[in-house]
Amino acid sequence: MLGVARESLDDAVQDTFGVIARQLPHFEGRSSLRTWVFGIAQRVAANHRRTYRRRFAALEPLEYHRLASAEPDAQARVEAREAADAVVTFCAQLDPGRRAVFVLGIVESVPAAEIAALLGIPVNTVYTRARALRLALLEQLERREVEHD
Repeated sequence: MLGVARESLDDAVQDTFGVIARQLPHFEGRSSLRTWVFGIAQRVAANHRRTYRRRFAALEPLEYHRLASAEPDAQARVEAREAADAVVTFCAQLDPGRRAVFVLGIVESVPAAEIAALLGIPVNTVYTRARALRLALLEQLERREVEHD
């Protein structure tokens, strides 16, 4: 009647008598033996109810987005490394002026006016080269993708 599951009743009764046997020498008589035993039974029942809830409570599905790591997985790291290698290979094929525009303008996002001043070329030439370099890199990556599929 104290809320212990039917399948746990025998264990709860045994636990109750175990506590009584251990604590009986410490019984001070401030209450009746009946209320003292009832208090022990209540605490044992509460422990069994709590244990039952923990063990047999309905499990909730884990939410994937809370478990997902912010770190890239092995496949993503391999793909990133391959993409980086493709960009390095692309840059190695460029003449020094175009490589400077690529690195400064596309990779580092330096303003076109600063690149033009550094390289001694017109600003529109920086824009034209940057656009052509983006397209050339995209074409090389697309060709590489087709070759790997």
